[in-house]
Amino acid sequence: MKKTLLTAVLVLAALAAGYALGRRSVAPGLLSREEARGPAVATFRGGAVTRADVEAALAKQPAAFRDQLRTLAARKALVEELVRFELFAREGERKGYERDPEFLRRYKDELGRRFVEKELDEPERKAPPSDAVVRAFYDEHKAALGRPERVRVAVVQYAAATGDAAGAAKRSRADAALARLRKEAKDPAAFARTAQRESEEPQSRLSNGELPFLTRDELGRRLGPEVADAAFSISATGQLAASVVESARGFHLVRLLGREDGYQPAFEEMKEAIRARLGAEHRAVAYEAFLKALFGEAAVKLDEKAIEALKLD
Repeated sequence: MKKTLLTAVLVLAALAAGYALGRRSVAPGLLSREEARGPAVATFRGGAVTRADVEAALAKQPAAFRDQLRTLAARKALVEELVRFELFAREGERKGYERDPEFLRRYKDELGRRFVEKELDEPERKAPPSDAVVRAFYDEHKAALGRPERVRVAVVQYAAATGDAAGAAKRSRADAALARLRKEAKDPAAFARTAQRESEEPQSRLSNGELPFLTRDELGRRLGPEVADAAFSISATGQLAASVVESARGFHLVRLLGREDGYQPAFEEMKEAIRARLGAEHRAVAYEAFLKALFGEAAVKLDEKAIEALKLD
């Protein structure tokens, strides 16, 4: 019995000695070079948990969690958890687990993102576009930044190309339809019936001649500038254009269904949005130059044959 106990004690002593020798024989890693930040609240061989470490950990937690740390026991439990975190990490490094390929991949990813953040993004944020630059962009793009006036109309189109021999007959039909609609002005469905029955504009015919809200340019591109001018000249919703409108596409009856006033935002309304946009554009250009310089310094060469030979399955 005494011999068995002695053997067990010797084995444990050997393991402990081997553990301590192993720790001393391993070259120091990144964690051992970590600088302490402020006074320690717990220490261990080769390191410490500082007040700054605890405060940094607490900053990531919600207020409800911090409220649970009013007692000494709760705070000690938190510090012990941070010590466990440190010891696990250091033992993992001692075992060489930081050389695991997947760990190295994540390490490279994080290190690369940190490099870009510190060397490119942080300097970019410290030098945002000035008010003068933002103002110049606003003045130059004022029309594009605003919202032009739009109208919603219903149309009946009698298709006829310029100089078409059938144009006179189409014009007569359009005049007759307009006269009829004026007589039926109190009938809200009259225009829709006419569009369904007579319009030769295939898309709007399916929706009783009605079009979505369009700007003057959009309506002009769709049906011709003459139609756009007529639509925007109608003063009241529900009214018809004063006469049949002739365009390169034929003859049109036009009824105003709705109007949206244009809007031009003030500089102060757009200032920060423009600054963010210009900052993002400048960052994109700076990133390309940054990357080009980095590739050049590293003398990067791509082996196209080797790349082409890569197995994708």
